[in-house]
Amino acid sequence: MQIFGGEFFAPLDAAFLRTNSATCADSALCADFTPRTDAVPHTNPAPRTNPAPRTDQVPHINPTPHTNTAPRTNRGIGVAGVASGRQGISLLAQTLQDLGVRRVGIASFACWTMVEPWELEGIGIDFLPVGADLLPCPRALAEYPGPAHALFFATVFGIQPDSALHRELAAFRSRGGVIALDFTHEALTHKPLMYEAPAHEVLTSETPAPKQLMHKALQLQLPDYADFAVASLRKWVPIPDGAWVAGPGISQPLSRSSHDAAVTSRTWQQICTGQDCGAEALVDQALIPAPLSQISRSILRRLDTRALLERRLENSRALRVALRAQIAELVNPGARGALRFLGDGRFAVVIDLPVPATRALQYAQALAAQGVYSPAFWPPVRNSLADTWPAVLALPIDQRYTPADMQVLARRVVHALHDS
Repeated sequence: MQIFGGEFFAPLDAAFLRTNSATCADSALCADFTPRTDAVPHTNPAPRTNPAPRTDQVPHINPTPHTNTAPRTNRGIGVAGVASGRQGISLLAQTLQDLGVRRVGIASFACWTMVEPWELEGIGIDFLPVGADLLPCPRALAEYPGPAHALFFATVFGIQPDSALHRELAAFRSRGGVIALDFTHEALTHKPLMYEAPAHEVLTSETPAPKQLMHKALQLQLPDYADFAVASLRKWVPIPDGAWVAGPGISQPLSRSSHDAAVTSRTWQQICTGQDCGAEALVDQALIPAPLSQISRSILRRLDTRALLERRLENSRALRVALRAQIAELVNPGARGALRFLGDGRFAVVIDLPVPATRALQYAQALAAQGVYSPAFWPPVRNSLADTWPAVLALPIDQRYTPADMQVLARRVVHALHDS
């Protein structure tokens, strides 16, 4: 049975690299890892889920009021390449804590890995409700205090703030608040400059030419309403590690431990052999920020981002067309309204379902049983958020597949929803 989504269990196809060399030739790590040609599909046992919901009471560490806020431009923008998105958020939380941030407002539609690093750094957490666009509700943000507070939210599925949210984001900053974004769902449209930089370097506004030009490109990546950004790259391409974080005062971790090297080796083995060797558990346990590995840097430097995004958009269009009529009738029989898709279609095809959130999660679990793994399976991170959790279903459209494969996927989705 063809598998859709889930972890990457094959190297990136040469069609999405700038040279014709095989990806595995990039590093001695792959000397013993020959990519499989018999292509036995990997069957993930179940969607990866968040841990059991935590209690709503989050300890508030260091509650003393603090008036420091993050500088905007005078210190330049630092860029750090780290092993995972979780590590990137940890580095972000440490930096903001040094700047005086004591509490963070997190958009309530989030995965657990966006929440846990803040708790581990002792920063108090407030959950802000989201609107129909899955971004922070402007009215809720208008009441959120600024000094010693930060706002952290993801541009989920590539969705951008509307004018009302833009106004409140600007007002929050004027009150002394700091804004940090998770760009994971649009990471390849914000290509980080650390692809080109040595592991020990941090690019800032003081970096001399010719690298100054690269820094100017970086400034364009951070929207005018944001101070910091983080993105995981492993959600997009088969690399053993990879994420970036950018903002004032961000500094690059200086060294990789033997444990970091072991995690990279195990994860790359999993990619190159197509065999699950427990690498993801090791990635989740590696919490201390460590530099991006050389093999990931090598792949990312050669990545043909345009070709990869074009394939994803082709798949997205094909899947939307295949699903539009059939799914609308299944999930809401007799309804006149058209099926509503969310996002820009580059990361996933996302359906806004007219059903309770619990039903949407059941659909995702039913699809997993049919070999379709959602790229964003997010149960509520708090019990208190369950009643307002969005009912969305994200479907994989990545570069492993073709538009023809999307017809197979659409039939699988219709079958799973019909039987759920």
